[in-house]
Amino acid sequence: MPKLQFRNMKSKGCWNEEMGMGEVIEKNGKMWVTTGIVRSGKIYSSIEETFRFRKSSPGDPSFLLYLSRGHPSRAEIEALERQCGGIPLKICLATEGRVSFFSFDKVELPVLP
Repeated sequence: MPKLQFRNMKSKGCWNEEMGMGEVIEKNGKMWVTTGIVRSGKIYSSIEETFRFRKSSPGDPSFLLYLSRGHPSRAEIEALERQCGGIPLKICLATEGRVSFFSFDKVELPVLP
């Protein structure tokens, strides 16, 4: 049975909304050799790797997935989006052994004169 290892060295970071990851500002300890990813010379860690993440309070998801066996209507999709509370919706359509994923963005088209 593996032993629990408590870390007494703290690192500091901040959330980078654009990357969707935590950027490590101060790294302490050897754990950064095997944890996180390096982009443009900076170390980033996923939400699961950040130190304050808790299963009981994980925060909002990146998206919600709706599984469908039939083609949902536009009205059904709009109703689902309203229920999502601003979290992006992705639709998974499974028909005849094929699986497709869809997501929609609202776009305002210009009016021609």
